[in-house]
Amino acid sequence: MSGYTPKQYEVVIDRYQMIRNKSPEFVQYDTETAKLNLVFLENGIPFIIPYERLVLIIKKPDQKEVYQNIETFSRNTAEVIIHNQALTVAGTLQCQIKM
Repeated sequence: MSGYTPKQYEVVIDRYQMIRNKSPEFVQYDTETAKLNLVFLENGIPFIIPYERLVLIIKKPDQKEVYQNIETFSRNTAEVIIHNQALTVAGTLQCQIKM
């Protein structure tokens, strides 16, 4: 799949305010076809990520968890392509980011 560009979804996360993002939609077993572009804020102001490691924790509908390192991040943004076992079970995923 040379030259393939995954679907991109922007997700804005504020540490103190509720932000309504459009929910990304994925297809079961369709791994590495969607990229989350994460933007971190703190009361509406860019939150500069002071950490050296970020992990996306994905809870699947069967209650099993998948841990995926977020390898691309800088300042207040991060990018992650969904892969691993995250999309093996149909239903809604619950995600959180561990810093």
